[in-house]
Amino acid sequence: MTRPVRRLLILCLVAACTFPVPARAAGSDFRGLLPQYLQSIALVLTDSGTGTAFAVQASPTGTLLITSSHVVEGADRVRLRIGETEPVEARVVADDPEVDLALLEVTGLILPPLPLARTDPGVGTDLAVVGYPLADRLQSVGLGAQPSLSKGVLSAIRQKEGGSVLQVDVPVNPGNSGGPAFDWETGEVVGVVMARLRDASDINFLVGTTSIHAFLTERPTPAPTQTLASGSIRDLLDRSEIPYEIDEQGNYKIVRKLTDKRTQLVLIYGRAWDFQGIKIREIWAPAFRISGDLPADLANRLLRMSQVAKMGGWQVIEVGQDCLATYAIKVVDRMTVDELRKWIDYVASYADTTEQEVTGKDDF
Repeated sequence: MTRPVRRLLILCLVAACTFPVPARAAGSDFRGLLPQYLQSIALVLTDSGTGTAFAVQASPTGTLLITSSHVVEGADRVRLRIGETEPVEARVVADDPEVDLALLEVTGLILPPLPLARTDPGVGTDLAVVGYPLADRLQSVGLGAQPSLSKGVLSAIRQKEGGSVLQVDVPVNPGNSGGPAFDWETGEVVGVVMARLRDASDINFLVGTTSIHAFLTERPTPAPTQTLASGSIRDLLDRSEIPYEIDEQGNYKIVRKLTDKRTQLVLIYGRAWDFQGIKIREIWAPAFRISGDLPADLANRLLRMSQVAKMGGWQVIEVGQDCLATYAIKVVDRMTVDELRKWIDYVASYADTTEQEVTGKDDF
């Protein structure tokens, strides 16, 4: 079978598995479709950050969703959350870093696929981008992770080898990557958010429909998962047999049992920070709540403790309605199971000792 015929056949099969496009009332625009479309747009949670994905194909057993290749960052599995539901696990089944598209498969969850345009829209077309910009930052201040809509126009169509790139003035931010861009009039997906120019104003880019259809046809096999020498934090925790939970922000919550029946909460940020190619992971524990300003004598004491501790320091953070004094360390993300255990126990012990000295309680 020749490549063009094979591509046409696969596209026909994909079309056969999609749900019907919602009927549009005369004179309606994209706003009328948005409530239904939100059922098919997911927040992507990974060890290194967040992104957006959307459903493109359904089967009797699950759903396929598109996102950006740089969102999954070579992972073989990620987590997806739609609305207020609990996150579900999705497998990366296709990945093309050159085009910057990846395909995710989630089983046991049927989502209505969004309609894909067959060709690129014309320059000047009104567009809407829907996604989860800055989800981790918004959640950290208690604002939740609801999807956002931004509107703009298609500024230019850039051609490159293998397909088209759409230049748009629609505002996008980290977390929008992988999200759908819609033609405001037709309600069809015409692109996938790819990148923005940081040193420019309103120049952002989408993967165009030509590349989307080619990617869905070819479905390039993901490269072998690029992991740390000792595996991901989740793998390390699983092998350590330390019980943990994953919160809504993708952080790992651990309760360590200490002496005298005391316990201490420890959190490991799900996201690692990159410093000149080195991945840095933060592990922290709350010690006590603060009402109002931190007393000067206590602030000076914590500062002196930070100087002595060397490996970490004290910081005051807001968590929901609480203001907490927390002890945090930053470590290189490449570690063994034994090293991870030691870091967790060190942070737990240090925070709990201070909590006992300052408050005499065991709130955490």
